[in-house]
Amino acid sequence: PNISRSSKEQLGLSKSDFIYNCIAAEKECNYDDIKWFYFSNYGNCFAINTGLNETGHKVDIYKQDERGYN
Repeated sequence: PNISRSSKEQLGLSKSDFIYNCIAAEKECNYDDIKWFYFSNYGNCFAINTGLNETGHKVDIYKQDERGYN
């Protein structure tokens, strides 16, 4: 069956309920940079560092090396 995005999101945990804190490259993550997607085996999933935010706009990639955030 074809289930709408909003229905899929309501079936699982929300981003704010699932992710308590996010730090990438020694910097606090911007929650808008974490993308939601639905995976049929797992339900609601979230990805960071995709280069796009939740609305599809380009965002900086978090970069890490042994010295810290670039």
